[in-house]
Amino acid sequence: MSRQFTRRDFLRTTLAAGTLSVMDFRVAFAQDATGTQAAVEPPKPRPSGDSFWYRCNFHNHSQWSDGKDLIDCTCRAYKQKGYHFFCPSDHNIFQADKLRFDGFCFNHTPAPEFLPEFQGETSLWKRVSPNNGWPLLTEEHLAFAEQQYGVKVRSKVVNGVKYVRMTPFAEVQQQVAEPGQFLMVPGFEQTGRDSTGCEIHMNFVNVESTFDYIVTDSGEETIRQTLKKGRELYDGTGKPYIFTTNHPLWRYYDWGPSALMNNPEVRYLELNNNEISGPPALPGAWTPESFVDIINAYRITHDQQLVYVTGTDDSHGIRSNAAFAHWQVVRAPELTVEAIFAAMERGDYYTSSGADFEDIQFDGKTLTVKAVAEPGARYQIEFFGTKKGYDDSVRYAEVKEPARKVELYSDQIGQKLLSVDGTKASYTLQSDDLYVRARLLRIDPPAKVRFGWEPTPAAWTQVYR
Repeated sequence: MSRQFTRRDFLRTTLAAGTLSVMDFRVAFAQDATGTQAAVEPPKPRPSGDSFWYRCNFHNHSQWSDGKDLIDCTCRAYKQKGYHFFCPSDHNIFQADKLRFDGFCFNHTPAPEFLPEFQGETSLWKRVSPNNGWPLLTEEHLAFAEQQYGVKVRSKVVNGVKYVRMTPFAEVQQQVAEPGQFLMVPGFEQTGRDSTGCEIHMNFVNVESTFDYIVTDSGEETIRQTLKKGRELYDGTGKPYIFTTNHPLWRYYDWGPSALMNNPEVRYLELNNNEISGPPALPGAWTPESFVDIINAYRITHDQQLVYVTGTDDSHGIRSNAAFAHWQVVRAPELTVEAIFAAMERGDYYTSSGADFEDIQFDGKTLTVKAVAEPGARYQIEFFGTKKGYDDSVRYAEVKEPARKVELYSDQIGQKLLSVDGTKASYTLQSDDLYVRARLLRIDPPAKVRFGWEPTPAAWTQVYR
């Protein structure tokens, strides 16, 4: 359902994050002549010792692929919502300033006799549709962009059809990015299916070129070959980049933990996504949260590097329920690509569905966390881990619709080690613990449960060993 960004939304988001006081609220919002609220200045990052907590989103979509909103609106909306690091990651395309008419699930190329009308033009030109539907561009989308964000598009009518020029990444970056406040980085989502029909999606963050989707016979091999190809293209650019594996539940257990067990070089996995993350869990099967435990228990046992989790909303519209639903918060000394990626390499960040950590400390043995407390709320901190010698066997559930085998693992993996009511708690690794991670829950008012497994508002640390 479409909804507007209200004063209440802004206050709840920023107060919960500890970024804005009630007195500051009057300064952060202004009202134009039509009564529309618009953020004047985004909230500043929260300090943490010599560093800051920066809110990040690596996965979302615009009209450059199948999102509902223009990229101009998407970037402005996330900036106003208090995000600091943002990657507009459209499907199989980078928002380059090169003339084209096609993209993910659309081809609006005019007939050859009308192509001269676009001589000298650049960027993607998308046709305006008289009908609503996915993934169409309509006059309503254009009106929303102008009325809410002041975005004026360039258009032309060719053979009775209205075409609109999509703003390329570099132009939006020049308009919206601010040093130290809002960093825009390029990227894309590699979207497609393996030969069995399973959807395997991955993101590259901080890259400006794409390559064709690599079709193999399994999710495991698709991930392996995609990472290999990415390294061939991007390692020599001199720019750091991140490769993430996305929403394994989409569409229905389309790939499982074994894909990352057999790809130890993959470092990042989406824990949080939006409502397309998948259906409620199959009884006895893994959830995205237990997926993290399964992988890391295996990797620690086999002396491999940890998998860290990301939080994204995979938004396809800034007025959807998915927008601004998940994020990750990275602790870094400054807002630069290098600093953010270095912190992620260390695992110095957490993911969130609405709650926030004020501090996370691990001294090599004890994990101590402290919550940002929302006035009037009560919290619970839970610690999870897996013991040495756990049952590492795997069974399979045969699913007919859609036809596939779903991996089933022992409930000895990812056990709750300790639960503490309050805003601060610690857990010290025992001699038989492989690792520990913490989850923060709001319990009064009680958190809701989404997708059959995910509490919100909540927050998750990385795994520590």
